[in-house]
Amino acid sequence: MKKKIILVVILVSLACFFLLFGKIYMEKKCNQSSIFDWRYKVNIEDAVENLKTVSEELEICRVYKYFSRTQLKNGQASDFVQAAGAEGFEVWALDGEPQWGVESERDDMLSYIELVNSFNTRVETIQKIKGVVLDVEVYSLDEWKEEPEEIWRQYLSNMKDVYKVASEYELKIVVCIPYWLDDKGYEYVIEELAKNCCDELLVMNYICGKEWEGIKNEVRIARTYNIAIASAFEFGKVGTADLTEKNTYADKGVSKALQAWENLKKHSDYDKFYSSWHSLNSISECMGIQKN
Repeated sequence: MKKKIILVVILVSLACFFLLFGKIYMEKKCNQSSIFDWRYKVNIEDAVENLKTVSEELEICRVYKYFSRTQLKNGQASDFVQAAGAEGFEVWALDGEPQWGVESERDDMLSYIELVNSFNTRVETIQKIKGVVLDVEVYSLDEWKEEPEEIWRQYLSNMKDVYKVASEYELKIVVCIPYWLDDKGYEYVIEELAKNCCDELLVMNYICGKEWEGIKNEVRIARTYNIAIASAFEFGKVGTADLTEKNTYADKGVSKALQAWENLKKHSDYDKFYSSWHSLNSISECMGIQKN
């Protein structure tokens, strides 16, 4: 009888140990580091395999994945979400159009939030989308060059309203911004976004070797409002989307980008500061992964 009791105690102790170890491991690995995937059509099995391989280097927790509205409406997106979730990745819906920021009625952006929420209500927990990443580049509009202050006013009003609706659906919001906003006198835009419009900021920090200069003010603002912030590293090929060698790590390699990230962390002791990687297909190609 005593032997049985001792055996039960040992088994329970081992179970507790492995549960605790697993929790610590996942907390260490799953640190909100993210990767973008803008592709519309993917082979799900290959895409998830690519994610796993890339994550061995970058320890990715989140996938910021573009889904068409049709994929969200007909449930096709659930297959990817489930497959990625089974491997331990959170999936966040990624989208954004410049025009979303200047719509007075917010129809397109609000309908997108409604669509993601509707998707989540129809699927099992493992298939649910964790949040929404908004990449709304109003500064690419011609009218922004003529009336930047008016454009920013409308943009911030729209983002605030969308954030309110998303919060009611318990959907977290990440807002993407370029690194140069504060340099051009728009620090107030970052302040307002951090204060009233999102749960996290993501800075498209595309100045290789000078990442801290590009994000230090944004980190300060994020710390002030106690929200998370991420620095995104670009891997697109030189010559695409106006990228130069100064903007991308495509020819420098993943190890150089990781070194830059380690240097960034040394500058800041903020515990809500994370890395982000743009994007899965570019990084897969850089690493020599040919699948999908």
